Amino acid sequence: MKKTLLLVTFIFITLIGTSQCDPTGITANNITNNGSLLSWSAPSANNFQIKWRISGSTSSWAGTHPNVTGPILINEDTLLLDTLSSNTTYEWRIRPFGCTPSTPWWDGPNFTTLSSCNLISSSIVTNAS
Repeated sequence: MKKTLLLVTFIFITLIGTSQCDPTGITANNITNNGSLLSWSAPSANNFQIKWRISGSTSSWAGTHPNVTGPILINEDTLLLDTLSSNTTYEWRIRPFGCTPSTPWWDGPNFTTLSSCNLISSSIVTNAS
């Protein structure tokens, strides 16, 4: 009886206790000269913490470090960063909440904002005589 109960408990914890909090599909898309759209999927998470920094600016991820922005708490699976510096590489991480046990920080892919010099301008001259 003890072996059966132990096996049933193990199967229950394995099947039910494993949450879908580990984020998948972590991406940085729609990169512009001042930002990027960060996205991921973690169906069982209730909300997320996100933080970011300029790549190489510090080895610390502490939220109190002046080169680290965040963590901020959101309840969506996307975040638009749109106040970043141009032509700069950023690192970012995400941490899902609402699952047991709590999940660790997950690193997203680095991304580099576009140069503001890539903007296209044109002039039209008429009646130049």
